[in-house]
Amino acid sequence: MKARILITIALVAAPVAMADYPAVVLADSPLAYYRFEEAPGATTIADSSGNGLDADYSAPIGTTALGEPGVVGLGALFNGDGGILTPLIFDPSVSDFSIETIFNPTIIPADAGIIVSNQDGNGIGRSNLFVHSTAHIRSYIGGGPTNAGPLFEAETWYHIILTYDLSAVAGGGDPTIRFYVDGVEQSGSQRVTESATGGWVLGSHKLLDRQFFTGLLDEVAIYDFRLDDPDGDGDTVDSRVAPHYDAYLKASVIKPPVLALAVTRNGSDLVFEWESQAGMTYNLTSSSDLAADPSTWELVEGDIPGDPPTTTKVILRPGDPTRYYRIEEFPPPPVTLLSENFDGGPNLPAGWVTGANTPPDTGTTLWELGDPASGPLTGPQAANSAPNCVGTNIAADYGFETDIWLRSPGTIDLTTATAATLVFQQFRDIEAQFDLGSIRVLKASDDSQLGTDLRNPTDGTGDWEQITVDLPSEALGEIIKLEFRFQADNFGNQAGWYIDDVTVTAQTP
Repeated sequence: MKARILITIALVAAPVAMADYPAVVLADSPLAYYRFEEAPGATTIADSSGNGLDADYSAPIGTTALGEPGVVGLGALFNGDGGILTPLIFDPSVSDFSIETIFNPTIIPADAGIIVSNQDGNGIGRSNLFVHSTAHIRSYIGGGPTNAGPLFEAETWYHIILTYDLSAVAGGGDPTIRFYVDGVEQSGSQRVTESATGGWVLGSHKLLDRQFFTGLLDEVAIYDFRLDDPDGDGDTVDSRVAPHYDAYLKASVIKPPVLALAVTRNGSDLVFEWESQAGMTYNLTSSSDLAADPSTWELVEGDIPGDPPTTTKVILRPGDPTRYYRIEEFPPPPVTLLSENFDGGPNLPAGWVTGANTPPDTGTTLWELGDPASGPLTGPQAANSAPNCVGTNIAADYGFETDIWLRSPGTIDLTTATAATLVFQQFRDIEAQFDLGSIRVLKASDDSQLGTDLRNPTDGTGDWEQITVDLPSEALGEIIKLEFRFQADNFGNQAGWYIDDVTVTAQTP
């Protein structure tokens, strides 16, 4: 009997992807989880958390359309005139919490398009997450605006996680709002949320009469803990942000097949051909069991560069009687342009330089390289990656009236980059609100600043923490360097600011 080869070539099938994201969300036990999988005319918006918090939709406000295509199954199209009151009663002032959603704003609103708010009950109630006329993703927790870093664009899908860190109160600080936009931590702020024991609202102001959202909502989940620090110990090593974003990403790129795909036999070989895009990469995977989880399929070859208009791959024809194949499309992995852990010594690595701004620094504070173990007790007792890091006076508190900088080599080449990301570890013990750290991107040729400051920390961390931030669009197309600047006034000195494990990666065509 002749062996037969069954070959399927496609992007990952949509039903498989749709099962992944909800499973990841449900594994973290949300208080409420609204997926908007309802058909047009439904009288209930189901809560998929298992906590029975279905929303009554028998008398809809506005013209919100159910059953619209989303990223993960279906979604709801809010037309700027509707909101949904849920039966979730959760006081945001009593614990850490998180809001997670997938949304697509179809316009930049004239005022605010509120995605999640909560009613007063006994308290105030706020617009916890919304899009604003300035094209910011924003929160009004604490009675003032907190923006989520980069501006959003209309007609674009976003995965957003907002986390609220109430535990900072125990350390004498204000709670912290953090945003994660498409998996990347963005700017936040320290604000104290108000007590509120009313129902949570989707798509409008808490009064259901204004500031309506216009766009698609696909998924909304609310948790009574921080997704970026589930056990609340201040260490984000157990963060769930990346797994949630990865599950979303798989869903967002996994659509019904649109590629023109073909396979032919050529003697003992199989020849695969598919429509491809410049700048994308492709994985060819295989399995003898079509029902197997795609994540378990064998990788035949990965990171195949797109060669438009059609990419060809030739492999040796397998001997199995039945085998299935799958092509998956991904953005190419980022290229590492800078990676420094400061573990050489005793001097700074080649190309790293320090200096002071005018008026001259008093000389009592310097950026230094070394092992912080012998330094102030309120500073780190070890580098993030032993043995060394850089810091403001490794063995002593920083001094008064200082304005000093540490600059990376001016060899970070973004001339062909389409996006770039800075990741580093930091430990801060600085006088809150009065002393200041900042991170800037400078043009290598003349040290002029590109874009706005990436960070302006004015408080302490109490431990090493990872910071991930996109480099500004003004830096793309340039050769750049990074500047870590530290400023202190004439009162109150502490352990200082410590930096370790600095990496810059870029996406290139």
